[in-house]
Amino acid sequence: RPWMTGAQHPNLGLYIASEGKVCTNCGNKEKEHGGEGFQYRGRHVTNASKYRTVCCNKCGKYSREYQRIPQRSPETTVDLR
Repeated sequence: RPWMTGAQHPNLGLYIASEGKVCTNCGNKEKEHGGEGFQYRGRHVTNASKYRTVCCNKCGKYSREYQRIPQRSPETTVDLR
């Protein structure tokens, strides 16, 4: 893929049929599904939420999970009526 630059690379995870996580850069799968796996490396914080950051063991690319980390339980929320 050398003719493409930066963020123009296609998401390879869209073209691989797998039940678990797939690396968007190299197509690596989780160990349970025959790949080399991933490592959890901290959190990615946005204004709205927090996400777990994962690092691919094959290519070393960092990405974040699509499910957010739960922020508050229903008992700690305030009802504004």
